[in-house]
Order: sequence, then C-alpha cells, then structure tokens
Amino acid sequence: MFRRLFVFVICFLVLFSSLGLNVAQAKNPNDKDQIKSVIDEYFKIKYESQKTLKIKNFNHMMSSTEKSKEFLKSETDKREIELYNAKINKLRYLSYEYFLEFKDLKINKKENTATLKVIEGHDVIFECHPDITSKMRNLEHVFTLVKTNEGWKIENDEFFDTKRQYIESSELSKEQIIEQLRLKKEEEEKAIASNQNNKEPSEEIITPKGKPDGKVLPLAGGWHSYNRTAAVNYAHQHAFNYNSAYCDYTPYGGDCTNFASQVIHAGGAPMDSTGSYRWYYYSCWNSSSSWRGVNELYNYLVNNWWTGPVGENSSIYGVSEGDLAQLNLTSSPGYEHSPVIVAAYWPRYTYNILVATHTADHDNYPLSSWGTVGKRYIHIQGYYD
Repeated sequence: MFRRLFVFVICFLVLFSSLGLNVAQAKNPNDKDQIKSVIDEYFKIKYESQKTLKIKNFNHMMSSTEKSKEFLKSETDKREIELYNAKINKLRYLSYEYFLEFKDLKINKKENTATLKVIEGHDVIFECHPDITSKMRNLEHVFTLVKTNEGWKIENDEFFDTKRQYIESSELSKEQIIEQLRLKKEEEEKAIASNQNNKEPSEEIITPKGKPDGKVLPLAGGWHSYNRTAAVNYAHQHAFNYNSAYCDYTPYGGDCTNFASQVIHAGGAPMDSTGSYRWYYYSCWNSSSSWRGVNELYNYLVNNWWTGPVGENSSIYGVSEGDLAQLNLTSSPGYEHSPVIVAAYWPRYTYNILVATHTADHDNYPLSSWGTVGKRYIHIQGYYD
C-alpha cells in the first residue's frame, strides 16, 4: 500500500512539474520564438503605416546601441519620404498580406546578439488600382538583434530595395527629397493637362522601318508585329516562377534585364547572333551583354534594324504592354533596372504604368513606387526574322 502511494505521489509530481514547465515556456518563449515575434511586429508596423499613411512608432522594439539609434533615425526619415510619395501617388494600401520566411538564425549567447535572414513578400491592393493585386517576392533582409533585460531588440535591418534607391543614393536631406517629389508630381500634372496625346490611341500602325504611318501597309520582308499578349503572359507567369531554361543572374548583379529579354523573346522576337548588334542567350556563360545588361539592351534595341527585336526611345505616352521602362536608380550616369510594362492605363500617370520585374520580384506594381528616379521608356516596334 505504501509503495503504491509512493508511486502515485511521484507520478503526480512529475506531471505537475511538466505542466509547470509548459506554462513557464508559454510565459517565457525561447529565443527563436521571441526573435520571430519581434520581427513580425516590426513588419506589421511598417505595413500598417502605409495603410494609414501615418508614421508608426517602433522605438520600443529597438536596442539602445549607437548603431540602432542611427538605423532608427534613418529608417524613420525614409518612411516619411515613402509615405509622402504614397500620398501623392495613390500608393496607400487598401489591404495587405505579407509573408516572411525566416532563415539562418545565428545566436551568440556569449555576446547576447543574433543575426537572422528574412525573405519578405507581399500581396497588396493600392488605392490607385483597387481591383488589382500587386505582388512582391524575394526581398532579402538581414537583421541584427541584441538581447536586453526586456528581451530581444532590433539593432539593424539591412536590405536592398530598388524602390528605395532614389532615397538611399541621394545626398539630399529628407525635406529636399520630399520637395523633389512634390515638384515632380506638379510637373506630371501639368504635362498630363497640356498633352494632347494623353488618351488611348485608336490603333498602333508601324511600318517595317518602325515609323508611325497613317495607313496600313502589308508586312513584308520578314517584318513582324510584336506579340504583346504573349509577352505579358510570360511576364506574369515567370515574375516569381523563374524559367529554369535560363540562368538566374541575381548573384551576379541582378536578373532584371535577363527577365526583360526573355519577355521580348516570348513576344516572338528571335535571337540575333550576327551583325554589329547582337542579342542572344545560349547558356549562362554564353549570352550577349545586351541580353542581360540594362544599358546594353537599350543600345541594341534602338540601333538594331535587322534580325531580332526593333525598339525606339519613347515617352510615357508612347508605351504599351510588353514595352520596357528603364530606371536610373542612383545619381551616377546610366540606368540600372529594366522593369517590363504589363499594363498601361490612361491618363498616363506613373501609377497607371504597372510593371513586372526580377530582383526583387514584382508583378502588377505601380511604376510610381520607384519615386523620383530617372526613367526612360523603350517601345518595341516589332521584329525581323
């Protein structure tokens, strides 16, 4: 009898201690769970601020190190600029859903620090297009965190977002960049009000030489119309689901122009491996610079008059679905990004141009999200075979 009672008491104590341990774990989550919780709250605040167009305070989740203070000041200034751009270009989120993939968590218990890679993606609906879901994937963040008496705190969030380059590459102050945005918007409004071409054309007619003509001419001599529907369908299909037939150049400086060339090729344009200007892809290390380079693709398209695609330098009023918008992300000469236009609505505000691109990956995204960066447009007129 005594032995049975003893066994019962032991079992009860084990069960009680187990329950107590579970309760303690619930009240005191482990480092991994706490870090994820802090990161998730950080993103929640950022997304909510774009929905309300108001700066949300996230001081409570930041550490007290000098690096953290610098990051907090810089990030707050950038958010103010982005929210101003959102306000004047109808980029407020009507709704959003974000996705976070946590990778490579490394905790240094001796130093009470941690690093974590987070891959961000989202589906959002912007005020400018309430019936369209704009998507972004594969934006990589590297967080550093510090463990304090109050738990884990963020010290820094390091990431490269092409939409932020007009801010990060500028030597102007926050106030000057906001003024620059205001002036750009004022110029856009005046241009739209005064431009007689700011309406949808009834029909696009292109001769084999690529010059607008007032009459329909028979297509001869190997000249063909660009299949814009096929190009845009390809852009949507492979904006996130990379085509395994092509190399991914993301580790080598970016995949945006490789993707743009794929889209043009999907629109019917054959590759061109002869002549002064060439445009081709045979393998990862056997492709022309014009296939994968931003400025090289531009030079090829506007100068090519034989086999392959033929393009022309255009304005925002002259582009259609399947054309390109190239962006000067920095203050240096040249262009660094080649988004593909997948929708072009009227009137021609930049928020009415929707693009798909790689690095990071976007689809149906308003071009105005890239702020005041320099923009040039390439209209694909057709191709020779």
